[in-house]
Amino acid sequence: MAVDIDRFLAKRVQSKMAKGVHDINRMAKQLEKSGHKIVRLVQGEPDFDTPAHIKKAAEEALTKGMTHYSPVEGLEEVRRIVAEKIKRDIGVNYIPEKEVLVTEGGTLGLFIAIMALINPGDEIILPEITFGPYLNMLSLAEGKPVFIPVERKGENFVIHWEEITKLATSRTKAVLLNNPQNPLGIVMSRKELELVGEMVIKKDLMVISDEVYEKLTFDALKHISLASLSEELKERTIIVNSFSKTYAMTGWRVGFTAANPELTRAMSRIYQGSARCAAPFTQMAVKAAIQSSQDCVEEMRQQYDERRKALYNGLKEIEGMIVPYPQGAFYIFADVRAFGMTSWDLTLHLLQEGHVVVSPGSYYGPGGEGYIRFSYATPKEEILIGLEGIKKALKEIRKK
Repeated sequence: MAVDIDRFLAKRVQSKMAKGVHDINRMAKQLEKSGHKIVRLVQGEPDFDTPAHIKKAAEEALTKGMTHYSPVEGLEEVRRIVAEKIKRDIGVNYIPEKEVLVTEGGTLGLFIAIMALINPGDEIILPEITFGPYLNMLSLAEGKPVFIPVERKGENFVIHWEEITKLATSRTKAVLLNNPQNPLGIVMSRKELELVGEMVIKKDLMVISDEVYEKLTFDALKHISLASLSEELKERTIIVNSFSKTYAMTGWRVGFTAANPELTRAMSRIYQGSARCAAPFTQMAVKAAIQSSQDCVEEMRQQYDERRKALYNGLKEIEGMIVPYPQGAFYIFADVRAFGMTSWDLTLHLLQEGHVVVSPGSYYGPGGEGYIRFSYATPKEEILIGLEGIKKALKEIRKK
């Protein structure tokens, strides 16, 4: 007799996310197997190799036998160095032994932060255009997303942070920030952060601050952490970060959280129940990354900047597409409503007719429909080929 598996599944895993990156990548691989050249403007990860000195540090750690468990919270020397990095980069002091965790990537850091704060029915406020997996994690915690309106004004997106005070209820626990923001490419100004901070204090809320794109800002803009604005905001903020985007280390799965001691202890308990520790040799690679010259980071950022301009200028030439100007991360979130298709259908069309892989806006929250996310974490030469494929595919729509 066949087993009705659905009867046994917990409700927390039965909710379905909108189709997104993984779905379209599977289809792209099938086309590649058929012999088609595919251009990927979809990936949310650096295409660069991890710098050689970082890999060498991991190799040396392996040679020394660093292949066993580390403390759940991370190696003591690495937590200390992470605290020094935070002080250097955003000007905030954290006690490494009490306020810093080394995690298996930024995603796990986000998960343990949400799980440590959210009871079933609790709310988190976040923009209506947001990183899709946030909603998945919140669903697993049986929490409820409450969405801040996002408005496109010409080439700029405006997140209406002033709505926080209206949206917060007795069940609201936190605001979730992503700065710089995926997929919008926004870098929050100090004025915006001050506004958020003022409302967080007024409504007695916590903040989860995802800062994984901190080093990817352009046009002389600088990343500012909410935790740096005041001691009270530091106490209310959980910083989540990783080394994936900054040092092209996505596969290494190592990141960190920084928060007050009580929150850090709570997250540590969740961490123990969901993972064990970041691998010691990857932690030593992180140590080398932080303590060595940051020239490699700047070199990658400059190449992203060149690609950003190439993709932006190319998309701007396409009739009917409205292209907001990206300030940070490595994404452009373009308005494609003029083409009369859902974001998923247009994503399929670009793949099938232009052989270009992109992400449908519907994956990025309820405000994302009608948009497409383009990534410029790919070589400039590929971007130029991809632009020709996009133009070809969209020309087919106009003929119909």
